[in-house]
Amino acid sequence: MRYTEHHVSNVTHVISDALEGALALPKFQRPYVWDDKDVCDLLDSMLRGIPIGNLLLWGGWFRGANIPIDRVRGVLDAPLKPNPTLILDGQQRLTALLIASGEGSRYVWDATTSIFSVGEPQLMNGIFPTGMLFNDYGISRQMEPLYDASEGVIIREDRQRTYKDKKGKTRTYTENVVVSHTRNPEQERAHSYIEAFCKARDVLRGTTIGSIVIAGEADVAFARETFRRLNRSGKPFHEAEVFKALECSEG
Repeated sequence: MRYTEHHVSNVTHVISDALEGALALPKFQRPYVWDDKDVCDLLDSMLRGIPIGNLLLWGGWFRGANIPIDRVRGVLDAPLKPNPTLILDGQQRLTALLIASGEGSRYVWDATTSIFSVGEPQLMNGIFPTGMLFNDYGISRQMEPLYDASEGVIIREDRQRTYKDKKGKTRTYTENVVVSHTRNPEQERAHSYIEAFCKARDVLRGTTIGSIVIAGEADVAFARETFRRLNRSGKPFHEAEVFKALECSEG
């Protein structure tokens, strides 16, 4: 019997699953050990389209007898759902995503430099909290001052349009269209922040992450051996060897 499947999910769906209690963490997992640079590097990889690795999950887990479980770190309120999916590998990345996408995140993104860091949001200077890059709610309200600052002068006029109806007869209607939109340098800068933010948000929210899912009926021994082989098998590259491989150099 095949006990593993490979899935691809949008990161926003994985975050939602964690927040809703559909993902659980075995209590034997080590604590959250990532630092600020690790979190910023993860977000930067997502923005640049660099793969962020796979999760190892134990799906539809219900064996429960000898494995205490808890909510994913970073999830404070949601009770666990019955038979949650266990996160065997990838909890550091998932916790980092939960922290970075949360409303009170300490992380920001600079639309001018495209750099993630720890800092204070300053939307009027193009520095956005990372939570805004992941979430749907309240974005328009938060962006209102920046929209106002970028408005400029819009000139519209009525234009005549024609089309053919279902009987082939030509019809005419009037449409009010924008014919020019001028901005001063300050307004243009604010507009560039909005454009950069929208592009970055689309990329981050569109990022996918792979997962290797162990079937719920698999036993503990199979799950342990899968984890061991994924994390311990083979010999890791040294950094110099990575550069040699990428440059196709010898020796």
